[in-house]
Amino acid sequence: MQQSDFDPELAANLVGKTVLVGLSYRRGDAQAPARVLQRHGRIVHVSREMGIVVESPDGMPFALPPDLSRLTPAAAGDYRLQATGEVVQNPDYLCSYEIQEREDAGA
Repeated sequence: MQQSDFDPELAANLVGKTVLVGLSYRRGDAQAPARVLQRHGRIVHVSREMGIVVESPDGMPFALPPDLSRLTPAAAGDYRLQATGEVVQNPDYLCSYEIQEREDAGA
């Protein structure tokens, strides 16, 4: 993302919205992800410097890259988290990321 791509007005309007995030971790050139993680929460801060800061339901914050184009409006409805079965009702936004893990990660 280039500096000029960041929209401060849009960023300000995201604060208070809810987001469901999907993270797919890949190793090597495998087609299937090594693991998938889903997180959700309320957006509490957005800036170029800190990215999109989300507070999860347990109060712990996590940060996403400041690329606002990754957020897409979510269709109304219930979203069930694969790992926990927890249901997220009517999130405002969805986003997903693919993370390439190093081969020696965790070694």
